[in-house]
Amino acid sequence: ELTTEEVKAALDGLKEQRQETAYSHQMADDLHEYIDLVSDYINSGREVLLESKVKARIRKPSGGVHLVKGSADCIVLPSEKVRELVVADLKYGAGVDVPAEENEQMRFYALGAAARAPKGSIDTVQYIIAQPRAGGIKTWSEPLSSLVAWRESIAPRVEAALDGVGGGAEFKPSESNCMFCPARQVCVPFIEDSVAQSKELFDELDEAEAAQKEKPFAIEKLNDRRLAYLLVQALAATKLAEELKKEAQHRMERGAELNGLKLVNYTPP
Repeated sequence: ELTTEEVKAALDGLKEQRQETAYSHQMADDLHEYIDLVSDYINSGREVLLESKVKARIRKPSGGVHLVKGSADCIVLPSEKVRELVVADLKYGAGVDVPAEENEQMRFYALGAAARAPKGSIDTVQYIIAQPRAGGIKTWSEPLSSLVAWRESIAPRVEAALDGVGGGAEFKPSESNCMFCPARQVCVPFIEDSVAQSKELFDELDEAEAAQKEKPFAIEKLNDRRLAYLLVQALAATKLAEELKKEAQHRMERGAELNGLKLVNYTPP
């Protein structure tokens, strides 16, 4: 049994270890541009809100209001001299380029942030995406009237999403739409879409196998366009296999018996 002091010492050690592995000098360098951006707004004397909870009010066509909640990285409220609301968001990922123009996430933040400003103090809204590893600082602005018009146009989609298929919502699965969805492993429409995307790949393999048994698939004879097209489908099939594997393992760890599959202990060398 550990004493309180021993537990504290162990936790402090883990904290130091995590800090050493989770942060690097490169990360610090990458973040300087965003830090300078926020510092400039603070030094200008404008009111700056960091990691601020916001609630965008969306009036549903059938009546009532739905609150879209979020946490904005940085909000700069308008001043007497500058009638502009600024909403900035830090994106540290490098795999997906995030544009500032017509960014719906940012627009929801802006709707919530506008409620923090005095009524009639905003003329324009400035959106800033800081993505140091994919394009740097990206900006876009629109009149407040444009943001309000977008809020009205989005209302039917919000209500449909809340009501589900019964309310007129449609499943539109794709690799880009579902990239960050935690339900993709068990979402039947997403799995069916992944299989459909790979159909031509398997048709190509079947045709090649029927034509020449000794060499089922002559990859070197594909033209560049066809090679790229089939590679995209193969990658989609590979991702689907990984998703199915994760779900199968999840179920088997909880006692499910899946035909032809078993769990084994394995430690990679």
